[in-house]
Parts: sequence; structure tokens; C-alpha cells
Amino acid sequence: MKNKWSLVVRRWMPALVLALAAGTAAAQAVSAPQWEGTLYYGRGTDSNLRELPRQIFGADLPWEDTYFAGVGLARVTRPPDLIAGLLGDRGTTGVEVVLNKHHGLQDIWELGVLALLRTPFGELGALRARAGLGIGLSYAFGRPSYEDGSADDPNRRWRLQNFNAFEVELGLAAAPRTTLVARVHHRSGLYGAIAPKRVGSNFIALGLRHQF
Repeated sequence: MKNKWSLVVRRWMPALVLALAAGTAAAQAVSAPQWEGTLYYGRGTDSNLRELPRQIFGADLPWEDTYFAGVGLARVTRPPDLIAGLLGDRGTTGVEVVLNKHHGLQDIWELGVLALLRTPFGELGALRARAGLGIGLSYAFGRPSYEDGSADDPNRRWRLQNFNAFEVELGLAAAPRTTLVARVHHRSGLYGAIAPKRVGSNFIALGLRHQF
């Protein structure tokens, strides 16, 4: 299983980065959809957030036998003027609600709400790609036993945590409303603001998204 996931990451990431780098300057304006739905499937990795970029691009992720399957529903809009000044009129903002069912090293439901910020789509021939960021909150319905406790109280778990999503989205120019998504799903204590430092988890998820 580890080799299978490493192969997926190794095949996807160079193409996604290349599409973003080469195509952003040639991006064409696309009217922002009002809604989008995404199916997600993720696997946990024994990494901290700072290690993940190196491990992803080196196909050296320490996978663990814990997973989630989920669905997201997002309302997508044009960015406000301040953000549009940074992204241009092709970027988007929005709000996404995500519901995940975890299995493996923990058996819980998780509900998350994210404020979204996405770059314009860049185009490279038949491909189009963009990067996205989400910041919000996540609540676990049950004991998130996969996550580490704090140094002072290692047996305690925190249900409410900071929720970040970092993603790259890839699709075909001929079918602009359906895309594939690679996402880092990150829960943490927000440097002690919500839960103690070093509490949290990281998952790598793949998704299928449709905009309507």
C-alpha cells in the first residue's frame, strides 16, 4: 500500500507544479461557479507540516494505516476588491463545509468549515491547474485517537482544532467544471491558541470536484 500511494504522489505532483508554473500567465477568465461539490479520500501520514513539502516531492511520506472518506460542499464567489487586487479578477474565494468519516487508527466523524482562497487557473495545452488555501475550524465527533496528545497531558485529545487545507487542482480545458484535487488536510492547535502545540494530524487526500 505504501508503494502504491508513493507512486500516485510521484506521478501527480510534477505535472501539477509544471502546469501551474507554465500556465498562469496565459490564464483565461472563467466565470466563477456558484457551488461546487467534492468527494475526498485521504490517508494519514506521520509528518509535521513543515516536513510535508520535502516528503511529498521526494515520495518519502511515512504513511500510516488510518483513512477518511468525505464530501465537501462549497459556495464560491468572486474575491472582494482587496483580494482581487492581489489575485486579479480570475481568482476566487468562498466557504466550504466538509464532512469526513475516519476509519483505521481512529473511528470518528469530522466536520470542518473553511474559508477558501484560490489562484486563477493556469493553462498548459489541454491541462488547467490552480492552487488553493483553506483556513477554518474542525470538530471531531468522538475521540480523535490518531492525533498526539500534549507533552503535559498525553492521554487527552482535543475535538475542536484549527483546520487548514492546501491543495492543487488539475483538470482539462475542454471540461472546465470537473477537476481532480490533491489536498493536504491539516488539524492543529494553532500554535497553542486552540489546543496545545504539537497536537494535531496531517492527511494527504485526493478528490474529485464538480462545479455547478
